[in-house]
Amino acid sequence: MKKFATIALAVLCCFTLTACGPLQAILQNVMGNEEEELSINPPSEVVSEEPSESEEPSVSEEPSESEEPSESEEPSEPVTPPVGMPTELSDDIYSFQVKVNGVVHQFPMWFSDMESLGWSFDSDESIELSASQYTYGQKWSKDGMEVSSDVFNLTMNAAPITECAVAGMNFDRYTLEDVKCEVEFPKGIKLREATKEDIIEAYGTPSSEYDGDLYWKATYEADIYSTIEFYVYKESGVLEQADLRNMVELEGGNNEVSEEVPQAVLDYELPSELSDDLDDYQFELDGVVYGLPCPVSVFIDNGFVLVEENSQMVFPAGDAGFIEFRYDNQKVRCFVKNYENYATIPQNCFVMGFKSSEYDPELDITVPGGITLDTTEDELKEILSDYNYESEVGSVDGAMYYTVENPNGHVNDGWEFYLIDGNMVYIDMQNDVEP
Repeated sequence: MKKFATIALAVLCCFTLTACGPLQAILQNVMGNEEEELSINPPSEVVSEEPSESEEPSVSEEPSESEEPSESEEPSEPVTPPVGMPTELSDDIYSFQVKVNGVVHQFPMWFSDMESLGWSFDSDESIELSASQYTYGQKWSKDGMEVSSDVFNLTMNAAPITECAVAGMNFDRYTLEDVKCEVEFPKGIKLREATKEDIIEAYGTPSSEYDGDLYWKATYEADIYSTIEFYVYKESGVLEQADLRNMVELEGGNNEVSEEVPQAVLDYELPSELSDDLDDYQFELDGVVYGLPCPVSVFIDNGFVLVEENSQMVFPAGDAGFIEFRYDNQKVRCFVKNYENYATIPQNCFVMGFKSSEYDPELDITVPGGITLDTTEDELKEILSDYNYESEVGSVDGAMYYTVENPNGHVNDGWEFYLIDGNMVYIDMQNDVEP
C-alpha cells in the first residue's frame, strides 16, 4: 500500500497514544464553532509562523501614544481557591503556576475552578469538544483584566466546554495595557518588570528563542503542549507579554465506556446485490455484499471473528484505529471509526477500510465493475476509464498503482489497485462518509 498505508500508519500511532491514558493524543483544535483537524504522529505543536520583525504577536489594536493607562476596576471580593490549588507560588517554572493580583493559579485546572477564582467566561459556552480536542483563544475577564486561554478535553467522551479543562493563560500586552494588574511567575519574574537577563538568570537558557527587531521571545518547553513563552520588547526592555499552556490530563474526567448500540448501527442494512459503481464502496465475499462504512458487528454476524488481543478494544468519541479479524483462517486488519460522541467498544464502530491481497489476506472478493484479484491491468484500465483515476509507477520493476479518489471530497478515501507485471497484487478501499 502506498497512500493508504501512510494514512493507516498515522492513525495507528494516534490510537497508541490515545490508549496510553495519562496523555491522550490531541487530534483536533476548534475555534468557536469551526473545527480544524490536526493530525499528529507523534503529537506536533500547533504553531503559527513566527511573526516578522515588523509584526506584533497580538491582533489587538495598539492604543495611541496620547492615551494614559486607566485605573483598573475595583477588585472583586476575595475568592476561596479550589481544592488543591496552591496558595504560595512555586519556584519551578514547570509547575505551570502564575500569581495574578495575589492569587496563585496552577494549570491545568477545570473550567469550574477558573470560575471559582472569580473569572467570567466571555466566549461561547455552547461549544462542545470531542475526545482529544481543544479550542484556543477563549476569553476570560476579572477586575478589568482580560486574558485568553486554551480549553481542552482529554477524556474519552465528548463534553461541553464548561466541563473541560483550562490549559493556561495568555497575557496580551495591548489587552492589558490600560489595566493595572500584578502578574508574577515563579522566581519573581513579573510582567512589565523582568528583563531578558532576569528571565535567563531565573530559568536558564530557553528551550528555544526568537530574536527580532521588535521583541525577544523565550520558550520554555516541558512537552509539546506544555510551554511558557515570554516576550521582552526591545523598546521597553521588559517583559510585556506571556503565554502559559499546560495540556495534561486531569483526574476526575469522564472516561466511561458505553456499550450502547448506536442508532446508525441498528439502522444499517446489507446491500442486496453488488453495485456496478465504485463510488458505492462495496465488495462481495462468499455471497455477502458489504457496503463501507459497515458496522463491525455486521462482519461478526457473518463469520468474522474479532481477535481482541490484536485489536483496539476501546474507541473514544470520534476516534479511529485498527482491529483484527480472523476469517477463513486469514488475518484481516481493518481500519474502523467510532462516529458517536461517547467512548464505546469496537462492535459499535464502523469498518471504513478493507483490503484483499494476493498474499495476506487472500480473500476471494469482487468489487464493483467485476474487479477481482484475477483482473488484468488492461481489463482494469478499461473499467476505470469511466472514472477520474490516476496511475503511478511503483518502486518495484513492473509495478503500477491505480487510484480512484472519493468523489465526496474525502481526499484520504478511495480505491487503490496495485499490480506487478500486469497482475493484480491487492485491492484496497476506504470510505469515511459518516453513516
